[in-house]
Amino acid sequence: MKNKKLFLIFISICAFVLCTFGINRNIKVKAQEETYYVTFSIDNYSKKSKNIMELVEDHYILENIGIEESTKFRVESNSGAIYYDKSGKEMTVSGKSSKYNVYFALGYVYDEVHATETIKKTDSHISYESYSKPSYILKVGENEYELKYNQFNTLYDEYYIDEVSLNANDVLTFLDNEENNVSYSDNEETKTITSQALYNVVYTPTKVISEKEYRFNVEGKFGTGEDYIYNAYVTESDLYYLVPSAENLVTKYTESIKINDETAYKLFKDRETLIGGFNSLDIFISNQDENFEYKIYKKDQVVDAYILIDDDNNEETLVSSIKCVDAGWYKLNFNYVEEKFITTMKKIDKPINDYYLSANINNYLYNEKGEYNLDELYKFNKIESSSDLYKEDYEQYVLYLEIDSYNAKNKVESFITNGEKDYKDDKDYITFDKKGKYEIIFSPDHIYSRGRNFKYSLVKDENKYEEVKISTREEFLTFVFNCNNDSQYSINKVFNLTSDIDLKGYDNVTINNFNGIFNGNYHSINNLKISSEENKEYVSLFNVVSKDAIIKNVTFNNVEISAKDAKYVGLVSKLFGTLENVTVDGTIEGNSYVGIIGYMGNYKVSTGGSSTDIGFSYAKNIVNNATIKGKSYVGGIVGFNGGKVVSSINNGLINNILYPTNENVRCVGGISGYSIGEIISSINANTVGYLSSGVFVGGIAGLSNGAFYF
Repeated sequence: MKNKKLFLIFISICAFVLCTFGINRNIKVKAQEETYYVTFSIDNYSKKSKNIMELVEDHYILENIGIEESTKFRVESNSGAIYYDKSGKEMTVSGKSSKYNVYFALGYVYDEVHATETIKKTDSHISYESYSKPSYILKVGENEYELKYNQFNTLYDEYYIDEVSLNANDVLTFLDNEENNVSYSDNEETKTITSQALYNVVYTPTKVISEKEYRFNVEGKFGTGEDYIYNAYVTESDLYYLVPSAENLVTKYTESIKINDETAYKLFKDRETLIGGFNSLDIFISNQDENFEYKIYKKDQVVDAYILIDDDNNEETLVSSIKCVDAGWYKLNFNYVEEKFITTMKKIDKPINDYYLSANINNYLYNEKGEYNLDELYKFNKIESSSDLYKEDYEQYVLYLEIDSYNAKNKVESFITNGEKDYKDDKDYITFDKKGKYEIIFSPDHIYSRGRNFKYSLVKDENKYEEVKISTREEFLTFVFNCNNDSQYSINKVFNLTSDIDLKGYDNVTINNFNGIFNGNYHSINNLKISSEENKEYVSLFNVVSKDAIIKNVTFNNVEISAKDAKYVGLVSKLFGTLENVTVDGTIEGNSYVGIIGYMGNYKVSTGGSSTDIGFSYAKNIVNNATIKGKSYVGGIVGFNGGKVVSSINNGLINNILYPTNENVRCVGGISGYSIGEIISSINANTVGYLSSGVFVGGIAGLSNGAFYF
């Protein structure tokens, strides 16, 4: 009996222990409620307290989080559960916002029922919407200023106004978008200004993370703790000015001031980065490896004076200098970090939407005004599936680039760009130093070797040109004779001028048809004299230049072409091929179709009784310093343009004489007398016409049915 009682007591104790243990287990499980985090690829999907989601009714939400389109994210619980999109992969956002609200629901997915106009339908437990920011107003007396929202600040919601003029005893009141007062701090509803000056004002609504409140401290730092009690930070504006050394600097500035008789441009508070500092407006740098020289002044608002800043931290230099590696547009950023001045030049993206080769042979795709001068010769073309070069796994582009001996000797330094991203040989330029035709293949998505997004090779020339060197006047005259004696003589030949040629005493030198390549190699032909008293066609050095022919890299000094009754008068009478890098000075006079080029045409092919344009003549980098006269279709570069004139300039006088009214003078222009083709990035820099003599007289074109691109 005694043993039975002991057994019952033992059983009772065990039951009590088990019950107690079970109760404690239940309590423990309830204490472990799940916490959900949004984790990001840029953080290696680590759980961070700032990304804890808040439970709202039947779902969780993380508000106002900065997410880029390339950033992947997912939801994870503290117990290790991971949630993805409907296909089992990490989520990404699609949209133009920089900040989003992320939603997570355990009990349903965001389908047609649970998605809204703003919350995206994802058919998964995770969704998102663009963060809709509130607005705030700064009120000063009767004046109200809408605070700007800084979309670049991903740490907290920043609303600001820079350089607002405030007086002593002004009272600052902050209002929300419903015009309700919001407090300046825990202790003050408003802020009172003590002295007159320009001020920067920043406001942020209280941010709550894990039940902690985040705001500013008295120094304007954002955080949490007993000192972080301010929703606004008000400080006197720092006013800095940039004084560049270069004259005629190309910038986006429209206003400037004078500091010590030097032109100065204002620097603006940088709100795009957390580091801050001050930025200039856009500045154009025209050359590679150019040193940008400048000074920076700070304005003292109290004494109204400008103080020179030693921004390069070198007391021995008054003028600072920063090396800009590439040509293009830059912003200067000036900052003060850890008691040290730091000034940098940051290159700015200027999207093109296509891929081009930017090089020292095309002025890095810019003209002297900093505008894009995009030549199709340097554009990459997409490789289609029908090509032998096509790759199914990644997109490719190809460019065929012809390098002559002059440019090979001086080296072509280049990189591939779409205006937003530059592709180089690591950090160096892609260099071409051999003469010939290059096949350059490029892919933004594929690395070919050694970190390169490109590869290139010299194309084997199956129809290799025969080289003919011209070094004396006699050899030049022999070249002219051979071209006239045999119309096929110049085909598949390149004629390289190796020294300057003087034609004085040798008049009326003319080539009837030219079909090859004439490369002046930047030498000159001097004292070319051609004259005719007849009413004839073709008075020029090159009468007809065929579609495959090229004349380039040559200067003609003291040209005298006189044929006042003739038509198609100039250095070239009719151009169907290419004229490039040619400069002319002297005088040219004819009747009609008069210029450096008399006529530029398209060449056509007939198909089934109709004709279709398949090509055009091309004139690039032509400089006219000659006086040109004529009665119809008269231009500084070309009389009649049916092709393309690119990056050319007229410095010569055009029709600077008075013609009688019965002479019917018409179609006179600085670049082209009459243009049905294209005129691209070309300028006229001298007088066209004489008083009211003639009709259809213009600075660029006298008459045009074509296109202009500037």
